[in-house]
Amino acid sequence: MEQLTLPENFFFGAAMSGPQTEGGWNVGGKLENLWDTWSMEDIGAFHNRVGSYVGNDFMRRYKEDLELLKGLGLNSYRTSIQWSRLLDEDGNINPEGAAWYHELFRASKEAGIEVFVNLYHFDMPTYLFRRGGWQNREVCEAYANYAYKAFCEFGKEIRYWFTFNEPIVEPENRYWHPIWYPQHHSFQEACEVQYNISIAHALAVANYHRAVAEGHMLDDARIGMICNFSPSYTKEDPSEADLEALRMNDGLTNRWWLDLVTKGELPEDVIATLQELGIKLPIRPYDDQVLSSGVVDWIGCNYYQPCRVQAPSRDRDEWGNPLFAEPYVWPERVMNES
Repeated sequence: MEQLTLPENFFFGAAMSGPQTEGGWNVGGKLENLWDTWSMEDIGAFHNRVGSYVGNDFMRRYKEDLELLKGLGLNSYRTSIQWSRLLDEDGNINPEGAAWYHELFRASKEAGIEVFVNLYHFDMPTYLFRRGGWQNREVCEAYANYAYKAFCEFGKEIRYWFTFNEPIVEPENRYWHPIWYPQHHSFQEACEVQYNISIAHALAVANYHRAVAEGHMLDDARIGMICNFSPSYTKEDPSEADLEALRMNDGLTNRWWLDLVTKGELPEDVIATLQELGIKLPIRPYDDQVLSSGVVDWIGCNYYQPCRVQAPSRDRDEWGNPLFAEPYVWPERVMNES
């Protein structure tokens, strides 16, 4: 059998996150986050009733887990720092939380495994959510402070950074579709959150460059964003309405983030359509200057599936939210054929 080898400097790794794996939800000065809150209020919503309390018990098992990763031939993994573990309610470093991440990064280096660090994996501290969460501009500022504190604390240990994982998911799942706690059904809220996450990202990238200028980061450090891009398609012989559905679906879920991280701006055509529909974005004077800081060094891409859409059969859903598109079932689709 021919032996295949990976190119030099190729990262072969795995992905995890703090809220999914760490456990230890209330130890070491960690604050409650939304996954903890949801676990306490409705543990039945979680598979096998395993909420945030245990995760994968990574805080206790990290050494053996790193051995498993190494045994699989991996040379890297991506995880996240939990905002609710690293900082206290005053926005200052929680020493016990920082110590845990220092130990994890030390052990990873000892195992010969590079760590890619993401700063936010849908795990808003609950006390900030109760102040409005991403709908509150002050929470964006709090996130920027958290990012800066993380850069300064771990900048000489971590080379590869990301501001957000899959930023489209939280507006959709928490504020529009009734999936995640607190299961809101408001497209208006979803758009406010999507806009302010964009602002928070740009503020964090600006603070990354500040940390670089102050000498806190490794010389070859990089900053990016991880997006779950779903390429948008429609029918082979589309109507004008189908093409309009394609434009808005792609604009909201893909181009929005691509324009932010490559141009430092948001797609004007999407913003204009939202405003025509009466959606009020929390735009402030000089936000274009804020967003201009959002350009990154690289982009993470999580790919799950394409998104096939067509013109909607109605203008509004059952909660009164605007409908831009409906799923299109491609007649020639195939999946998991052996």
